[in-house]
Amino acid sequence: MHWRGWLTWALLGLLWAGCVPAQAVMVSDAHTHVLSSSDLSYREDEAGVLSAREVLSPGEAWRFKPLSLDGRTPNFGYLSSTLWLKTELDVLTTAPALWLLQIANPRLDSIEVFVAGPGNALSRTAGGDALPFSQRPVPHRHHVFPLKLTGSGTYTLLLRIRSTSSLQIPVTLLQPQALLSQDHRVYSLLGLYFGLVAGLLAYNFLLYVAIKDAVYLHYIAFVAAMTLAQLANTGLGPQFVWPERPAWNDVASNLGHAACGLTAILFARLFLHSRVELPLLDRALSGLLWVWGAYIILLPWMGLEYAGRVLIALVLVTILPLLMAGVDRLRARRTGARYFLLAWSMLMLGALIEALVSLGWVSGHPMLAHPVMLGSALEMLLLSFALADRFKSERSAKESALSMGLSEQLKKQEAERLSIEKSRFLAAVSHDLRQPLFALSLTAQSLHARAPRLEPLVQQMKSALESANGLLDSIMTMSRLETGSLKANMVDFSVQALVERVDLTFQPQALEKGLRWVVTPSIALVHSDPILLERMVTNLVSNAVRFTRSGGVVVSCRRSGPCLLLQVWDTGAGIDPADHEAVFTEYFRGEPETESDNGVGLGLYIVKSCAAMLGIGLALRSVPGRGSCFSLRIPLARASLPERAPECPPQPGLTPSATDGSV
Repeated sequence: MHWRGWLTWALLGLLWAGCVPAQAVMVSDAHTHVLSSSDLSYREDEAGVLSAREVLSPGEAWRFKPLSLDGRTPNFGYLSSTLWLKTELDVLTTAPALWLLQIANPRLDSIEVFVAGPGNALSRTAGGDALPFSQRPVPHRHHVFPLKLTGSGTYTLLLRIRSTSSLQIPVTLLQPQALLSQDHRVYSLLGLYFGLVAGLLAYNFLLYVAIKDAVYLHYIAFVAAMTLAQLANTGLGPQFVWPERPAWNDVASNLGHAACGLTAILFARLFLHSRVELPLLDRALSGLLWVWGAYIILLPWMGLEYAGRVLIALVLVTILPLLMAGVDRLRARRTGARYFLLAWSMLMLGALIEALVSLGWVSGHPMLAHPVMLGSALEMLLLSFALADRFKSERSAKESALSMGLSEQLKKQEAERLSIEKSRFLAAVSHDLRQPLFALSLTAQSLHARAPRLEPLVQQMKSALESANGLLDSIMTMSRLETGSLKANMVDFSVQALVERVDLTFQPQALEKGLRWVVTPSIALVHSDPILLERMVTNLVSNAVRFTRSGGVVVSCRRSGPCLLLQVWDTGAGIDPADHEAVFTEYFRGEPETESDNGVGLGLYIVKSCAAMLGIGLALRSVPGRGSCFSLRIPLARASLPERAPECPPQPGLTPSATDGSV
């Protein structure tokens, strides 16, 4: 035979094989489950106008194609055509009369079941999630249809299915008792899942109430959104939550998953501190937030098929940067990073499998019935572990900080105690040294009266005694300031007497060093402590005379608003700007002392402490190499002020005002 003949017979054989109907499924009392995907054949009706009678006509039989999936779930992905499924049932005389046809996909919109009996009678039952739950032929989360196979013979089972969701069609024919037994197992697992969700919601809500950390609130919102999506996907939502609102069946799934994406990003940004630690990735996550928000807003105007495809793409695009952030934080050894990364890996795997199945790229299988549910359960549990790990870490950090704070407080208290004891000791020593110094001063006076020729030696003794008395006065004043035993005696007095005493004390020293000495008199009345104020001015003038080698020293007084501005100018070496704060601390000596520098660095510390006690403004202006100016703003007495005059403001910091002039 010519090769063309062989080819013709081969094509005819293939055509005949495709037109031969699938072998009839035997229905008897020996089996509780019958019918699998390999027993079905299918055809597409692109226009969706064919009737059951037309499809069942003998001339249309060749259009059906057999399904041979080896037990896997028929999966056509997103299909806009009407789908017809058909099989033959060979019912034996021993078979029960009532059977249940279960299509285990709650999101199929429209399902019509036709049964053609031996007498060519055709029955029809309608279902699908486009109908309210009360109109379903059997109240069940899946689509269940009763089949009454009364009498033996061959029955034709025909399904007409239309849906905007993914066309996964797991078909099973089983006895009522078998469905009840199956539901016991499945509802136990679903109860475990939603019980876990409820526990996580309650636990993290209580943590949020106790801690007030927004990351727990974002986690609660994420779990709630995932719950909404799974209620729609499992059919429990139409059955128990919104039974009479069929429009919610598809919207709830897409809206729940979209809210999951939105809240997952909010949670991740806050949990990982991405704004500070991952700025580039944080900008990408911020952009995805806007995309998810736009998707939620536009969802009512999207076709469900298009919305489903966009949703799958957004889920995969969102999980990828979250995984990248988890890897980065894990490498940085951040708290909870390992749980965070593992959690999103589980959801990523479940979402990837769900996407492949929904798009029809992977055939369905009973083990792949709810991959997102399984992945989300593990993810929510692991994220809860991550939050617990973070809570534990933060609590440990707070306890450590509290312990360190208590330790520092104890150290501070001990240091204050030692300082007070030191001040008391110095005060006691200074007081005890007064007696021998007074005796030495009497001895010096006696020597001066009895031996005039020893006058140079006596003057040296007097100078040394004055220096020692000055040091003791400084130590006594400092110790009284630190222990708080020094109290201010605020009175109104004229500064003229104070200025005259300063002039009388330091003019000889200045002239002896060849310095120009200027003191401006003042009759102003001030409100202060005369003894402490004189101590302050004496310390400032003493430093000016001591550290000025050439030039001069000026002590000026002038009225400045409600204050008396008393300034001490010198043309000494000046003070470096970096030391303007330090010069007012205890024991600050600055440059190595000269032969005439016999102080201990307490003079300016006493000036600052007394100024704070008396409410006197203290300011310093100095130019290295040109000199310094110390300013005191002393409140004037009320008697010398006009009515409603403002109070003398304390000088801010240690920077003089513009009225201080320049050095």
